[in-house]
Amino acid sequence: GLHVQNRAGRHDVYLRGGYPVAVNLPDSAELLGKVLFEMGILDEPTYKKTLAEPPPPGQRYGDMLLAKRLCTEDQMRLALKAQVRRKLHRLFFLNDGTYEFAAGEHDQGLQKAESLRIHPARAIYHGVRSAWNAERLRGALFLLDGKAIKCTLDNEGVARYGVGPDDGRVAELLRKGYWTVGDLVEAAGLPPQ
Repeated sequence: GLHVQNRAGRHDVYLRGGYPVAVNLPDSAELLGKVLFEMGILDEPTYKKTLAEPPPPGQRYGDMLLAKRLCTEDQMRLALKAQVRRKLHRLFFLNDGTYEFAAGEHDQGLQKAESLRIHPARAIYHGVRSAWNAERLRGALFLLDGKAIKCTLDNEGVARYGVGPDDGRVAELLRKGYWTVGDLVEAAGLPPQ
């Protein structure tokens, strides 16, 4: 796993087979019930009722929802993956701290013995997109200055990143030919980020 320590506390990312499967943050934002509510799986009265009547000691919130048939296994898996993605995105707002990688077995990120695998490229793309300002991005992209780049992914590969219409247009330009960052910004008519 990856462990990041900064002023706010310890942030843990658990991986399995190179894929992020679970994230623990020092605060408890991105609670599962809130994710289920925002995804439209739980309606507001049900969501509020589950908060007012938490599970008994030793039972996880998600398992309580499944036991009460308030959501399906598939909905729970989707919500747990969305929760992991949201927590991963929050890590991109960190700009200081120390980190270490620790190899080893763990039981994190499993739902009914299935890994909650998050595609790392998608997580990185959305994390950078939502958390990095233009200056931080410029600092990371300086290695590409003056170099022409091209996207070798097919449409399905690009779709895995969860790109919106504007980003899809940029991806299509990158699939059709080689571009420097400056030329791509000019052709797309979008801000450099």
